[in-house]
Amino acid sequence: MRSAEPLLHGLALALLGGACGCAATAEPRVVMVREPRVYVALADSLELRSGDRVTFRLHERDLGSGLVTRVVEHELAIVELRSGSLAPAKQLTRVEILAERSASRPLARLRVGYPGAGRSNLLFACERVGFVPPLAGRAYRAIATSERGERWSRDPSVALPGPWPDTLTAQFFDDANDEEIALERGDVDVAIFWPGELSRQMREQSRWEGHLFGVRSRGVVAALGLRGTSSNSVAVAPDSAALERFNRELFRDDLLRWSSPGTRARPFGPIRFEVDLASPGWREMQRLLDGLAPATARHARLDVRNEPVAALDSLAASGTMTPLFLLRCPVVCAPELRPVIDALGADALVDALDCRMRRRTP
Repeated sequence: MRSAEPLLHGLALALLGGACGCAATAEPRVVMVREPRVYVALADSLELRSGDRVTFRLHERDLGSGLVTRVVEHELAIVELRSGSLAPAKQLTRVEILAERSASRPLARLRVGYPGAGRSNLLFACERVGFVPPLAGRAYRAIATSERGERWSRDPSVALPGPWPDTLTAQFFDDANDEEIALERGDVDVAIFWPGELSRQMREQSRWEGHLFGVRSRGVVAALGLRGTSSNSVAVAPDSAALERFNRELFRDDLLRWSSPGTRARPFGPIRFEVDLASPGWREMQRLLDGLAPATARHARLDVRNEPVAALDSLAASGTMTPLFLLRCPVVCAPELRPVIDALGADALVDALDCRMRRRTP
């Protein structure tokens, strides 16, 4: 499935006059209503973010209120109505918009859903999983652990940056659908998925769309064997269009393309990848990649390496590997919780899952 981002960006341009080069409005205004969604064109006088509460008023009478679920290009806010209706407003330009900034208050508890050890993805599987609180020192201590989850309690004597909860609970799910159901039922507050796992249905629901992403500090999809032959040659860059299709069709654009301004690379043209047989989805990945390059193209191996992202520049420069993608995971929660997750850091929550990648002999 293609991302809805281009569609929303085009809508923002059309509604705000960006497509014709017209100046943006000086005041925020309602530009379209498809209840429960209300589309608000932003202006310098009003900055909104996910989780903010918006009230719509006409002639000093409240019509309805809702939460911002997404902001597109800092130009268009999508508000999901939680009460009332804008149906009585015959002229949307007369609707007054009042916004209330959401606060990132500490929570009593935060329940996080994670992939379990029995749940592989196309790229890799975890031999075991565990939860490591995303803070150095002794801020949290384990009070309950099992194969299904862990619970950690905060030490009140340790000062922490951000609205960290008193209790952190990690729940492991062996099935991505079960994790989505748990999120919809409110059994977990936030759910983290491997790249490409989040279903199309959840991606398109207004309550969950515009979800956050977190990038793991370890793990890279890399090409092996792309070093030049001469001593002073640099790593070569695989065809971008082929990699974009690989990411879009197999991982719903969840993977993050690796780039480093400090690493030189030259285009090489079509490359025929041979997927490492240790990847659980090597057949599916191989089938797609075989159609993206002729058999006569240069060959390279596609592999997933559990390398620290901080070391990729040196690894790329040494010719050990050519990094292609970082492991970026969808982080899904209700709009009202997004300011808290933003403050805690989606990367930190994603990285809290300790996954020992399982490697097998083909």
